[in-house]
Amino acid sequence: SCGPSTMTSTTVTVNPQPGTPTPIVGTTSRCRGAGTSLYTTSSTDATSYTWSVTGTGNSISGTGTTGTVTWAAGFSGTAVVSVTASNACGTSTSTSTTVTVNPLPGVPAAPSGITVRCQGAGSSTYTTTATNATSYTWSVTGSGNTVSGTGTIGTVTWAAGYAGTAVVSVTATNACGTSVASSTSVVVNPLPGVPTAPSGTTVRCQEA
Repeated sequence: SCGPSTMTSTTVTVNPQPGTPTPIVGTTSRCRGAGTSLYTTSSTDATSYTWSVTGTGNSISGTGTTGTVTWAAGFSGTAVVSVTASNACGTSTSTSTTVTVNPLPGVPAAPSGITVRCQGAGSSTYTTTATNATSYTWSVTGSGNTVSGTGTIGTVTWAAGYAGTAVVSVTATNACGTSVASSTSVVVNPLPGVPTAPSGTTVRCQEA
């Protein structure tokens, strides 16, 4: 008799697309300077990852869930670290995080103010400026001399008895460190000494 055949089947596997990577975990703020930072992520159904980073001179390595950024010594500003996940079916959309690379303070300008004065008590102001500075540290040499100020202006108080060459110096500071110092020399000229007692005869006879 006639009738239907037996059924033949085949199995079809539908592979998933890779999931969008999870938010990247790693430092989001650092100071300018050479070094490395690790960033991690994960994704469903991924077989590999592609990492990228912006910023002149910066580079990134890694094809797995960890990317290692190598920072350029001179870079400061905002860099973006991004990653996509891939498998045989395609590539996901990217996930990114922003990293702020803070600059070091610049070297201050040489302190501006008087460079010659006469010996004696008194005060003199000196000014400077530096890029990316949040505070300044002033110093002065010379016995008894002092300086005050944590901003762009330093005020030297001169010791009444000081004469010679004093050096007024300043460094700039921010959260990332302290600059090298800039200096200005100040010559403090001595007052004239008290003359010795006049030397000569102290007794004489009356004469016309």
